[in-house]
Order: sequence, then C-alpha cells, then structure tokens
Amino acid sequence: MRIYGLLASLFFLSGCLLTHKEVMEDMKLSHSDPAQEPSNEITNSKKKLSIRKEGVFIDGVSVTEKFSLIDTSIRELRGQIETANKKQKDRMDQTEQGLLALIQALELQVAALSNKIERKKESKPEKKLPENFFEKAEKFFKEENWKAAIINYEKYREKNKKGSHYKKSTFQIGVCFEKLGMPKEAKVFFREVVESFPNSVEAKEAKKRLSVKTKKK
Repeated sequence: MRIYGLLASLFFLSGCLLTHKEVMEDMKLSHSDPAQEPSNEITNSKKKLSIRKEGVFIDGVSVTEKFSLIDTSIRELRGQIETANKKQKDRMDQTEQGLLALIQALELQVAALSNKIERKKESKPEKKLPENFFEKAEKFFKEENWKAAIINYEKYREKNKKGSHYKKSTFQIGVCFEKLGMPKEAKVFFREVVESFPNSVEAKEAKKRLSVKTKKK
C-alpha cells in the first residue's frame, strides 16, 4: 500500500510542475521583454514563475527543490520495490529449501524403516509348523504300513512327552510290533501303557493282549 501511495504522490507532483522546456521559454520571454518590472515576475497560463537571485521559483517553491523531492521519491520507490522483490525471492528460496529438507527427512525415515523391517526378518526367521507325527502314524496304521507307523508314533512320543495322544501312540506301537510278528517288543509297550495309564481304555486293552500271549505260552 505504501508503494501505491508514493506513486500517487509522484504523479501529483509531476502534474503540478512545468517541464524544463516551458521554464526555459518563460525565462527567455522575461529577458526579451523591455517593459519588465524590477520584480522579475512572469505570469504563465499554467503556473506563476518567479525569478530571483536565489533561483527559479514556481508559486513560491524552488524548482530545484521540487526536482530534488521528485528524485528522492523516485529513489525511495525504487528502493522499496527492490526490497519487496528481494523479500519475495527470499521467501520463495526459504519455502523451496524447506520442502527439500522435508523430502530428504521423509526419504531418510523410509530408508530407516525399510532397514528395520529387513533386520527383523533376518533375526526372526519364519517358524514352521511342527509336523503332526500322530496323524501320519494313524494314516500309515490304516494302510497297514506297520514300520512307518511305528516310526511316526515314536517321533510323536519323543516330542510330546505329555501329549494327549501319548498313551494311544504307545499302545499302537505294541500293536504294530504284534502285526510284524515281534511279540516281545510288543509286550514292552503294552506294559508301559498298563503301568503309566492304569485306568485308561488303552490299559484295559493292553492287559487283554498281555494275558492272551501268556496263555499261548
């Protein structure tokens, strides 16, 4: 707003002053007029021009002073325009630098997050679900693949000492040995069932199998 005010003032001052050419013409007329009064005053259609020893005056104001004021106003206006342009450029530069800094910070955060995820993947390998040896053993048992059934029942027993299928796995191993014609090995597992799980269904069945073998002898 201040800049617009200065422009308006400059326009007003320039409109009020005589041009240099007009001043010179008026001065020539004053020197060529023989009837000029001692006051050296010239009446112009636009302005009243006075010529004194101190200089040329228009409406009592020194022409030199008026031109000096105009020149000062112009310099001040130019300075304000340059200052405003510089401030605007500085703001744009600051905004650009701020955006660049923000982008760099975001890139660093993304890189750090990616590295963190990779480290977690390396430190915590994917856990594989444990094999269900009991289900495998049951499958082999139904297929009458007695050896494969024994192996998988035994693997289940090794990994699940307190598992819910432990007593059945033990009993089934005894049955598999019976099917393979290995009664001595079968008795070992039947006795384990009777001793470790005396009140279970498997123990009752194991007792029957042990008694049958004894009678045959």
